[in-house]
Amino acid sequence: MARLMAEQLGFDFFFPVYQQKDFNKVKNPIPRNSSVLEWIQELPNKDPSLREPAEKVLSALTPEILGYLQDKNPSYYLPAGNRLSLENRFKRSCELMKAGKELDKKGNKLLARAGALRILASTVFDISQNTELLKQSGLTQADVAALFEIERKADNDFFKHRDSLKHNKDGSLKLEDFGEDLNNTRKGKVRVNRQSNQFLYDEQSELEKRLSREPLDSVWPKDSIIELQKINPKAAACLWLVRGTMSGRKPAQSSPRYQGYLKTALTAIGLHRQVLFGEDAPEVGDVRAFDRFYGIGKESYEVLSLADGKFWPFLRMGVFRNAKAIPTANDWKLSDGSDINDYPFQIAVGFNENNAKEKHPLCFLDEDGERIPYIAVVVGKDEEEFKQNLNRQLSISLQRYLEAEKQEDEQKEDKPKKISAIRLFGRGDRQSHTYEIYGKQGSIELQLTERIAFKSDADFWDYVLRHQEEFESKYLELRTEYSKSEKDWRGNSPIRERIGTDWRQGKDATPEMFMSTFGFRGVEFGNWVKQGKHGRERQWMLNNAFDSLKDLAEILNIPPKAVALNGELGLCFGSRGFGSASAHYDPQNRLINLTKTKGYSSLAHEWFHALDHHMACDLYEAKLFESKFLSDKAEPVRFGLSEAYKENLRRQIEAYSKTPDAVVESIESKLTSNPLFPAVSTGLVLETVTHHAAFKDGRSVTYSLKHQITKDDLREIHFEHETKLRPQVFHAWGDVVEAIRASSMHQRMKKKNAYWQSKIEESARSFEAFVQYRCKELNIQNDFLTNAAFSEKSLGKDNFYPYLDGEDVKKVCDKFRELFAVIKNKETKKGVELYSREITEKVGTPRLDIRELLTKEFGENGIVQLIKANKLYIAQNQKEALFIHATKEREGNFQTLSVQEPLNEKVLGFYDPKRKCSYIVADNLTKENAVAVVLHEIGVHMSRDSQFKERTERLITQANELFQEGLKGKDPLMEKVQKRLSDSNVHPFFKNYKEEVCGYLIEEAAKEINKTPKVQRWFQEVTSTVKVWLSEHGVLDVSRLKTQDLVTIAKANVKEIARQKPEVKLSPEGMKVLAEHVKAMNFKYSKITDAEPEIKTLYRKFVELEQAGKPLPKAAVVEKPKSGLQR
Repeated sequence: MARLMAEQLGFDFFFPVYQQKDFNKVKNPIPRNSSVLEWIQELPNKDPSLREPAEKVLSALTPEILGYLQDKNPSYYLPAGNRLSLENRFKRSCELMKAGKELDKKGNKLLARAGALRILASTVFDISQNTELLKQSGLTQADVAALFEIERKADNDFFKHRDSLKHNKDGSLKLEDFGEDLNNTRKGKVRVNRQSNQFLYDEQSELEKRLSREPLDSVWPKDSIIELQKINPKAAACLWLVRGTMSGRKPAQSSPRYQGYLKTALTAIGLHRQVLFGEDAPEVGDVRAFDRFYGIGKESYEVLSLADGKFWPFLRMGVFRNAKAIPTANDWKLSDGSDINDYPFQIAVGFNENNAKEKHPLCFLDEDGERIPYIAVVVGKDEEEFKQNLNRQLSISLQRYLEAEKQEDEQKEDKPKKISAIRLFGRGDRQSHTYEIYGKQGSIELQLTERIAFKSDADFWDYVLRHQEEFESKYLELRTEYSKSEKDWRGNSPIRERIGTDWRQGKDATPEMFMSTFGFRGVEFGNWVKQGKHGRERQWMLNNAFDSLKDLAEILNIPPKAVALNGELGLCFGSRGFGSASAHYDPQNRLINLTKTKGYSSLAHEWFHALDHHMACDLYEAKLFESKFLSDKAEPVRFGLSEAYKENLRRQIEAYSKTPDAVVESIESKLTSNPLFPAVSTGLVLETVTHHAAFKDGRSVTYSLKHQITKDDLREIHFEHETKLRPQVFHAWGDVVEAIRASSMHQRMKKKNAYWQSKIEESARSFEAFVQYRCKELNIQNDFLTNAAFSEKSLGKDNFYPYLDGEDVKKVCDKFRELFAVIKNKETKKGVELYSREITEKVGTPRLDIRELLTKEFGENGIVQLIKANKLYIAQNQKEALFIHATKEREGNFQTLSVQEPLNEKVLGFYDPKRKCSYIVADNLTKENAVAVVLHEIGVHMSRDSQFKERTERLITQANELFQEGLKGKDPLMEKVQKRLSDSNVHPFFKNYKEEVCGYLIEEAAKEINKTPKVQRWFQEVTSTVKVWLSEHGVLDVSRLKTQDLVTIAKANVKEIARQKPEVKLSPEGMKVLAEHVKAMNFKYSKITDAEPEIKTLYRKFVELEQAGKPLPKAAVVEKPKSGLQR
């Protein structure tokens, strides 16, 4: 470029004169298909912005000019594989520009553009060295200068972006927060203790309850306002002074003052939340709640905000006064002789002690020059000076209080903590002298024995005293177990290596990969979470979270993007932890936080809290119930008596009572409270008698009514929120909660506090069990997602184990299966939403319309012939054609073959092998998808024909042979198939790999015009096989079928054959080898159940090796460790 500028100015002596070649006499003119042309032609496909410069350079590259360039530099004609080729020049240039630094997606795009422009510019520069050649190319000096300017800007854009990225020492990108800013006002500022700040997360109703029964400092601690001062001093000062007006004894709830107390407290807490989280204060927070404060202290909080927080506990409302008004009224002067009016900042500070000269540098003097006691003055010419003087004055004036506080704290530290005695007592029946023995220490009360019968109360106390030591020891043991956290029950062992699908294909998860896969609102890292891939570091946490969330999506059979709950969920790693909590879900900000040190194994638990909250959002926003979690309100289907049954009762009662409706209500209440009543809905016949009293003809009479209640006598009672929530979801969720409440876990938790036995927490812990249960079914081991969340052994009700156990595990997990079968998902602009609301869905296509559509598409003698032959049946709705058997294949003789399951999980079609008939459900179809569904079902039908099944299996084998042969010869068609396999994450070791190859080859071959002769013959055989089958089954007008129709049928046929493939088992010899490997695991695992995932993985690997004809690896020889101490 420098030479070009010099030449333009006429200074040839700056550079050696290049030999002017006669380009018409070059030895080797290059044809238009040379590597440089191909490389430049491909540039606009990679980056459309390069189209104009690439076309200019291409137009200049005549064969003669290419020959000149070839003589000058061999890279212009060497093929791409050669190390001196143009492609490799481009790669080397890019590596130099990267300078060993990793780039993000945008950086790689800018690098590719800058690198390509460098090659184009260097090509033009090489041409410009020969003036005659430059004229022949058609390029002007302006064209050359413009290209160099574009290259310079591209370089600048790249380097500017590269240098803006944050890198680690090894050149890898630093992981920073990505996605939307999650508005963490606490990040890097102040650490908040969850326990003392519970008021920030309580519901409005829960706050009111707590304020009514607990002291104000227990609900809204003063220390929390001191902490707030580090974030927003003025807001904290305002709240501190308001808090000071509420000190003293809480008003009685019956007192008129109580409502004012409650309103002020709720408003202040709302403002506290608003400062921390940016959320709106509750509606009760009107200005009238602060009337008292604004009347007394509106001038004080700004001064208080400048004072150090350590002084706040000793400052109250009214301690600061306007100093300017005092000398005017009393003819006083400042002790240093200055005029108070000269200071923009001034305040008088009042104290309960005399102001000796050494204590108060500045004060007022009276007309006789004597110091005015009890008042000190603070002044300043600007805010900073005033702040320094204020804090110096407060440190002097409050010295006595500060020293007393310090001395008291030291005494507390030195004084051993007082351990309260264990109080033993009994609960039971005094008349029969039967008691259960309890122990209590502090506020924790634990049952120590079952009910025991004694001769007398004296005998009871004698027994307690004789066994006091034993009971106290038992209490301490139970207390230790009682105090365990969820993490303690799981153990603190390091997480095991994950077993499951390699979702990341060995790569690290990047922010782009994470967001495109899941679509979280944002991801945030705490300041204490270091960069790196080692345990508890950022890349380690992101990798594990990526794998875990993909596993969760597979377990629940939902799209990965649905995990982010319509893009509304945020994820935090170690940025919002509270105290000893390993993780928590913040409903106000819709965030999951996993702590740095203990967050693993809690992801499934917290994600369920997020789902629980997400499902209830519409309900609490509509104020249909207060709780923000569905688990609190969901309930199973309830039943009452039908109107017909109640009408029959009325007729019987009218003979005895003038108010039969009241009696009917009473009878319904009695019957529905019978424990057996819910079982009537499952077929039980309930027989019972109710007895009644009435007045007839002025005298009392009694009568009895016999009841025989069957399923037909019931009616469903709909819940009040049904307009907002689909009943199926509400009741399925209620069934889950009911199963949990009936478990031994719940009985154990009833002995613990409200947190452990709440529906919300029990549901989340049970969901963990469900996830782990499904992991075992799917051969997944993922301790980051969840671990040790249930016990296979039944533990009974006598301990404090907080998870499901024994038979309860399967019962509850089955209910979770049913729940996730009715939860729908749909794509939205923000992501994929899991939803529970009733959505107005499109009405399906009428049966006759589908038939007319098929006739129009394929003719009267086409596919419609299959309908006439009863080989294809169009059912109007799901009940028709035994739909229940189709969707619950395990319960009947029908096998479901769902064509596709839309987001609402409605089955479009299925095949009945008994009647050899395919069904499609018109209610679930639209005119747009009906034809594709029918063609798919024909392919499924065809797969059941044994004669044609053999032909198809031969075609599958041929397809794989063609595929392997084509890859070796670099056939573009086979490379497209390979790319589709790779994009779909289908690998050669997958069970149905061959069928997937065949399916993709059918689709790509249909689109490819220039097929090789072998592939052409194979594809013709595929389509002719379909045509022959259709002709043999009555479809006369096969010519109406398009190639794409035949492809759809053929692919469905291949896929269905893959589904029918019997599972290949390991040979007896292989089982012996596997047994040796299992023996070797005895020293690796403490329990054989822990080894189960590894055993299943080995089994699958051995089957694949046997099928491939390869030998099985021998088990490692493990010596049994010797017993006893060793030197």
